[in-house]
Amino acid sequence: MDIIKINNATKYYLIKKNKFYANNNISFNIKQGDIVGFLGKNGAGKTTLIKSICNLIKLDSGSISIKNKEINKNPKVVHDNIGVVLEGARNLYNFLTVDYNLRYFSYLNKIKDSQLELRIKNLLEMFELLEKRKEVVNNLSRGMQQKVAIIIAMLKNPDILILDEPTLGLDIVSKTKMKILLKTLKDKYKKTIIISSHDLDVIENVCNKVVIFEKGKVIKYGSISDLKLKESENRYEIILKSSEAVNLKDISYEKEERIIKLETANLKEILNKINMNSIIKIEKKVKSYAHLYLT
Repeated sequence: MDIIKINNATKYYLIKKNKFYANNNISFNIKQGDIVGFLGKNGAGKTTLIKSICNLIKLDSGSISIKNKEINKNPKVVHDNIGVVLEGARNLYNFLTVDYNLRYFSYLNKIKDSQLELRIKNLLEMFELLEKRKEVVNNLSRGMQQKVAIIIAMLKNPDILILDEPTLGLDIVSKTKMKILLKTLKDKYKKTIIISSHDLDVIENVCNKVVIFEKGKVIKYGSISDLKLKESENRYEIILKSSEAVNLKDISYEKEERIIKLETANLKEILNKINMNSIIKIEKKVKSYAHLYLT
């Protein structure tokens, strides 16, 4: 079933009497239970469409429907069915504790007192934040703050979750946990999720559908497998424990806390230079169609 229908969505701005199209005649549908990745360069139109789906921006022409109800005519359908986290986790009050944040937004969403305690407890357990309940948000790590922002978006148990750059600024460990969490929300809790991101690793490992934007238009919409390109050279991403990795001279890598991350086409050469006990993960990388529109 199509839970979101976007029909000829168009939004433009007048700049010196000229029309600048942020979204230009965009049409596609999203099925219930899909995880859809929005990809494109800055200014390609991703965030404008997200805000239009959330009814924060009014279209100049075209329409968007949620569960077959046009949002302009039925604005309540957006509030009832969508939870959103815009880039930068703006739905948090950093000077309040996690618990006060959740209670405040629960009251705004008119969650009944009889459901409040259990719902907050279940969400904190799901996101592994129960022991941080009394912590001031500003004292949390970036990854934990991102989790709290998503919890707030989920308080009213929406069918649709929209996340703008959910892994921005996260380290490798936090990003891996976020990817697992997003898959759990889809598989266990049957959420339809839209993820806007520049991080192809997240999109390719989490999403089953991808929308590629360019200059306000959708130039590609399909499954992840549709977007794969054949390449002559296999490449591998390797994640190591920095404390046990050895002999990485003349090898380009990234270091984050206790983790080393590198990419290579010559897996055998790297394996000959490192301590095998240092390996956390080796993953074959497949170049995608999307790379053409992000570089």
